[in-house]
Amino acid sequence: MKHKLELVGAEGGFPADLRQRVPAHRLLELVLEAVSQLGAERPVREFHHGGASYNYNQILATLGYAYLIGIFDSEELEAALDLDPELKYLVTGSTPSAATFRRFRRLHRGPLGVVLMRVLARLASGAGPSGASQGPVPASPAKPVADRVAMERLTQCAVEAEARLSRAVFADMVAWDD
Repeated sequence: MKHKLELVGAEGGFPADLRQRVPAHRLLELVLEAVSQLGAERPVREFHHGGASYNYNQILATLGYAYLIGIFDSEELEAALDLDPELKYLVTGSTPSAATFRRFRRLHRGPLGVVLMRVLARLASGAGPSGASQGPVPASPAKPVADRVAMERLTQCAVEAEARLSRAVFADMVAWDD
């Protein structure tokens, strides 16, 4: 069975927690795949904060997964590291703090947005449990229409990725006000 995320426009959009539509393990696979692809394009090995050194891809995947499951506040994410099995798996061997997550997001917002957009785009195109997608649209007179629809879908994914990043920034700003 394929897990296709329907893009329903401004009225509905994506659920805050994508596990409502996709099994957690599949969402984790997609995040790790997107981080791996980005790592091949732009290898960065370490992230330093507060005298500690962290695996860059580990923090990138942790934040990406958290934002896709609706955890936007860095303090809430830090607390969830011990509770959520996928998050616990992602931070194995390290103990990043909320401050580490905030700083990473500030310094690496671009790559984080790319990871989010790639995962959302894969889900929107119908990437199922096996990683298979619907594939390319066959050549036909309707191809320009299919290309336009694909571009609109990709644009929606980019907008959603940015919205999730903005939501995280806002959540942390509100937390600082408390």
